Amino acid sequence: MDPNRTPFQPERDSSSVQTDFTLDESPKHISLLALPFVYLFQPSRYMKHKAVNLSTAALFLIIWVSGASSVLDSLQSKQFLGQSMLSYSKTWAFIFGVGFGGGILRGLMIYGIGGLWFRLRLRMCGVQSGEWQETGRVYMAAGIAKHLVTLGVIFYAAMTFDDFDDYMQNEGTVSVFVTLGLVILFQVWSSFTLYAGVRTVFDANRVWAAIWFLVLPILIRLVALAVIIGLSFMQGVAVDPQLDSPSQFSSDSFEFQYPSNWSVSKDDAIPGPYTWVQVEPFLADAIIEFNIEYIEPDHNSIEGYLEYIKDSYGIDGIEVESTLERMGKFQGQGTKYRGMIEGTEYTLNIFQTLLRDNVALLIYSIAESSIEEKIEPGFDHILRSMKATDPYTMTPNLDRTYTMMQDELSFDIPSNWWLTVTPEDDTTNEDGSTQPGGLTVEARTPGYGSFRVYIYDSDLGPRAELGVSINAYSDTGRLIDETAMDEWNGYVGFGAQGKYLSDSQMDWNVTILVVPLTDGRIIEFQSVYPDDYAPMFIPGYDLIEQTMKVNTNLIPSP
Repeated sequence: MDPNRTPFQPERDSSSVQTDFTLDESPKHISLLALPFVYLFQPSRYMKHKAVNLSTAALFLIIWVSGASSVLDSLQSKQFLGQSMLSYSKTWAFIFGVGFGGGILRGLMIYGIGGLWFRLRLRMCGVQSGEWQETGRVYMAAGIAKHLVTLGVIFYAAMTFDDFDDYMQNEGTVSVFVTLGLVILFQVWSSFTLYAGVRTVFDANRVWAAIWFLVLPILIRLVALAVIIGLSFMQGVAVDPQLDSPSQFSSDSFEFQYPSNWSVSKDDAIPGPYTWVQVEPFLADAIIEFNIEYIEPDHNSIEGYLEYIKDSYGIDGIEVESTLERMGKFQGQGTKYRGMIEGTEYTLNIFQTLLRDNVALLIYSIAESSIEEKIEPGFDHILRSMKATDPYTMTPNLDRTYTMMQDELSFDIPSNWWLTVTPEDDTTNEDGSTQPGGLTVEARTPGYGSFRVYIYDSDLGPRAELGVSINAYSDTGRLIDETAMDEWNGYVGFGAQGKYLSDSQMDWNVTILVVPLTDGRIIEFQSVYPDDYAPMFIPGYDLIEQTMKVNTNLIPSP
């Protein structure tokens, strides 16, 4: 028996030690395109011919990529568990800067510490130190696939989401599980690849190599996966809201603090006063949402919201439990309900408080009844710290503006106007012909006036001959005066401007211009606003006029 052998090392014939790492046979060339398939389906060939022949530059590149992947995965995992390392910047440029900047140091740590552990395991398998020349190359080459998968998912997210925060808050949960699943899969496969390298390059005992490089690594990764999933659910459900250092949210309409282990989603798609924000405990079946809306007199928002929530969440068997006169620090009116979703009881609160006449803050919360008490401190903290700003001020906010951009046109609007964009798909007629779709863009003031743009297919013959009449665009009211026009903001067509008196005895100013486009469609500009509110509408209207850009390929040359 070898007196220097450790208890973990099997006895073996030292004469069989293989020290020629270039191998006797001449390696066959493996093309770059074939390399992934060789890695996946011929790991022994990959390790035999590629790993041991890595150049120093290729090894350094693998070290860097592995380190960057590890850093990015750490940022993602901590954000996933509500322990963000990024308190001041979550742009993709910053994320990748941190990942690839810190990847060099992290990669060297992986190479050094991981390589040391790899050599220790080789020692346990009976490999002598004289055979260790290529351990670093073999170890790093075996694990590159799992790091490339992580980078691939992050790069895909960067092309899909505006920033890292948007990725984690909106689709991050699913994406993290997908990432985690792919990484675990390729980590397991990297164990097979490393085992193939150990058996191919080194003279290791088969049984001990299988134990140290297959059985134990796979078991450890399965246990780690179970722990991560368990911690994730504990973070969302079992762990109380983290309020020691709450996170801060602010927008044009809302400002509040929320538990640092919860997440926020907000309305970024359509600018303007119709804005909402949601806060939800991570992975817990609960949510609280805030909306500021312009409501009509005598409008019952509670009933309208109840129907919306029933349709959205599929709640059945709703019963009224109590009425609400206060929610957090807000006084108003609301109702507390109980209902069932797929056999599980939920608690639903719907509440409304007026910020001023016809402008209301609407709040609803929904939570699985069994966790209601656990998440209630988080909801209470949000409501106590909430500051809601009425965005429906009549004076256009020109200090902050939004840009509406479509393929055909773009323009800016004040931040306290709201914007709707309604595309219409192409339709097929009964005779099989295709009717081109259209586009409606509307920028509206808080309750009074709007600027609209329509782009659609139309027969211009009769309208070109008869002109455009304001009267045709008023369902009610009486035309006061009308003047034909053929130009607006440099765009030439046919139209009209003037006033009509509505049934409510309010004078409305109207401007309409129809411009034929070179592709057979028309573009129509239309503004409507009460004469009494002209000072509140015209500054925003002027902003639109100054920034309006239409695809010049669509406008015929004069």
